Amino acid sequence: MLDSNSFTKDLVVELERCAKNYSDDNNAISSESKTIFKGQVKTFDNVRVHNFDVYFNSYIVRFCYYPHIPFTTSHSTLTCFISLEKAESQRLFYPVSHICAYIGTYPKNALTIPLILSTTSMKECFDCIVEDLKAIIPQIQDLSYDTEHKATFFNEEVESAVLMLKREYPTDDEMQKLFISAKEEWYPLWKAEQMKI
Repeated sequence: MLDSNSFTKDLVVELERCAKNYSDDNNAISSESKTIFKGQVKTFDNVRVHNFDVYFNSYIVRFCYYPHIPFTTSHSTLTCFISLEKAESQRLFYPVSHICAYIGTYPKNALTIPLILSTTSMKECFDCIVEDLKAIIPQIQDLSYDTEHKATFFNEEVESAVLMLKREYPTDDEMQKLFISAKEEWYPLWKAEQMKI
């Protein structure tokens, strides 16, 4: 029988190793990791997400390992986010796939990879994500310095989220009104949620 505590620990340790190498190889300013647990019990079989943040001059790369994503069938998933606001204390992290879409780039590999079942597959999946990430780092850096394009990107993210919710409830007039009226309130709610991760 698989020991989930040992399984998760091994994959977290491998992610740490890969991310530290990525940080060193790319001359990052610093890096840090943080584990968020489900509840008060701080054991590896109770990990909600393990984040590894790599800090560069104007942006942050965050690698996230989710042993299990609530309300889904996704298990043992690795993905990557970018914050374009290194200087801000309250940062938003965008999925790399959203940044790819904004800059008009199509990744070669999957940017969210589930069913990582060994340390070997963790390394392979990490390398796949980094391959696509390296290809767009110049655009990420440019975007992180461009206030106008960052604002446009953020507004497009908000608009797409509102449209998705409207499509989810196409016949419910009350829900439509709620989403329209809540559009201005969406940013602080999203920001607060991002701070938890």
